[in-house]
Amino acid sequence: MNLSNINVGDIPEGFTWIKTETATNYFLSVRPEFKLSDRWSVGMDVQFSRKGYFRNDSNNNELSKLRIQYFDLLPQVQYKIANPISVYAGLGLGFRLSESFKVEDAWQKAENEISTPTDASYLVGLRVFPMNKLSVHLQFAGSLVDFYDLDFTDIFGESLDFRSRLQNFQFGVAYRIL
Repeated sequence: MNLSNINVGDIPEGFTWIKTETATNYFLSVRPEFKLSDRWSVGMDVQFSRKGYFRNDSNNNELSKLRIQYFDLLPQVQYKIANPISVYAGLGLGFRLSESFKVEDAWQKAENEISTPTDASYLVGLRVFPMNKLSVHLQFAGSLVDFYDLDFTDIFGESLDFRSRLQNFQFGVAYRIL
């Protein structure tokens, strides 16, 4: 399960339409891992993910949705605190595969994409290994770059200092093959 949203920080006057709500999406991943010691390991999470958000109107009716499909490369370093708990951190690079909007119950491929084509991010997480080959992970990832590939200006044409960061919380269950 993948919960994502856009953090826009301080919303400039007249831009309240930019506020979004968290949307539930999904991800699929493969994570080869190399053990460095009894406690340390490194891995590369290769992931296909769908992220996005939705917006409500002033009456709290769903107005629109955005979803973006990514191919993510997420190198990580993991430290085993105690058996069966590990923490990990890393950096990631996501490549946008597609962007779609839903307006009035119809999904449409975006003709003009508003997101940046790549998403550089940081991630931190917790893994629990309740059984020999089964693990559960909780992960938070946040963009290091602006999400929107747009320039915002005021009524005088002056650029606004406006940041937009994709934030993502993942809950996953994994099975170790080897």
